[in-house]
Amino acid sequence: TIGDLGLIFPDSFEDYLEKVTHWSLDNVIELRSIEARPIRPVKQLGPAARIALALPTRIGAKILGGKPRVVPIEAFLSLRKSIEVILSKYLPEAQEPIDVLEASEKFIHEMAARITAVQRISEVGQDPRAKFELKFVSKIISLALLIGFNLKSKVKEKEDGVLWHITVKDCFTCNGLKSSKPLCNIISGTLTGALAQPFKEKLTCEETECKASGAQDCTFIVRRLSGSENE
Repeated sequence: TIGDLGLIFPDSFEDYLEKVTHWSLDNVIELRSIEARPIRPVKQLGPAARIALALPTRIGAKILGGKPRVVPIEAFLSLRKSIEVILSKYLPEAQEPIDVLEASEKFIHEMAARITAVQRISEVGQDPRAKFELKFVSKIISLALLIGFNLKSKVKEKEDGVLWHITVKDCFTCNGLKSSKPLCNIISGTLTGALAQPFKEKLTCEETECKASGAQDCTFIVRRLSGSENE
């Protein structure tokens, strides 16, 4: 529903609503009205969410999501290498399919992170419509990487409420790969979605250094694109 779209994309709801309108006018999709549901007042952060965010990351992760996921590294890397081999064999001179693949990979994980954020927040009795305070950005980053990928990270706020620097030492998504550019789209996509949903702002993550390119660690920058102040 349109309401669910607003819950998952609170930071860019108007953009997606415009797209849906165009699709409807072009007969790509059909919009149907449904019975209106009562809109409850938004409940701000409750005690369970605040406790989870105040505790050390591993303890907070247990409150929010139980055990961290164990990603089957070998299967993930084998799939990625297979796709790269197919593209290089059949489209050796074309860069566009590879760019599309990487953009799609990032968007898929952003979507999954947005939906997961709504689920995790709801499971602790918190209203997923509530807007988190920016002081929790560093903790959400650490929790997302631990719960989603069992990865430890170091997060430093470089500019107050605007820029955060993340270092991931044992990133598995580029393990054994060589590239002239960063490859960890699964991480950058996940952090973009995991931050944009609870903070209701355009917070985007980009990888700046990657082990696949010869760096010692994988590093990421989270940047706040919205100009409004977080209340």
